[in-house]
Amino acid sequence: MQFQADLLGIPIDIPQIVEASALGAAYLGALGAGHARLEEISRNWKLARTYEPAMGEDERQTLMHKWHRAVERAKDWIEE
Repeated sequence: MQFQADLLGIPIDIPQIVEASALGAAYLGALGAGHARLEEISRNWKLARTYEPAMGEDERQTLMHKWHRAVERAKDWIEE
């Protein structure tokens, strides 16, 4: 997650419950059925950790440039 924060240049908040996909689906079902309110659900979210960006802008730009080049090469390879 540190690498993601570095590349995006923004803080990344990690919840205590990291398996959020199934929980999110259950929450949406409860909201849709009228069994829960958004305020109740939002009170359940707890922060476990925040990753702050620590990479310099030059390094970030270099890595992003390399990643874009790799994606383009992969696309070229697939199209052949």
